[in-house]
Amino acid sequence: MRLPWGASEGRFNLISPAKELHDELTTDEGTFWELLWFIVAGQAQERSINAEQFGKAMAADCLHDARRLFFEEWRDFFHQLHRADKMAVVEKAAQYMNKAMELTVAKLKSPDMAKVDQLAEQKMTAALNKSFGELLDSLESTPVLSLGESSTP
Repeated sequence: MRLPWGASEGRFNLISPAKELHDELTTDEGTFWELLWFIVAGQAQERSINAEQFGKAMAADCLHDARRLFFEEWRDFFHQLHRADKMAVVEKAAQYMNKAMELTVAKLKSPDMAKVDQLAEQKMTAALNKSFGELLDSLESTPVLSLGESSTP
């Protein structure tokens, strides 16, 4: 089964959950959005909604929830087919996606991030000071001409 009926030109083969596909679907919001559009395109078009309108209407938190729900449905699909092998692949991909999000949120809240923020600010300040100093040096070495003087001898 390729969704939807050839519109994706075989890009999304959901019957064979290859590692590359689930890796891309769990890490690339654009790819997941594209798959989601292919899934709902028929219904959206019946309501005169095109891909651009769909994209504008899809809030970021909705995309996150849609991806989580998609993986649950995909896993359940294989469960109903009694394909524990494929169900396990999809389930593990979803677990890893959720764990990555959990670890990212924890890291962003950790004291280590304050150190990273401070270091980044120090490096930005140093780079800005260096550029500003070079600009001042450049201006100081530029000869000042008074009105009526020629810059050529």
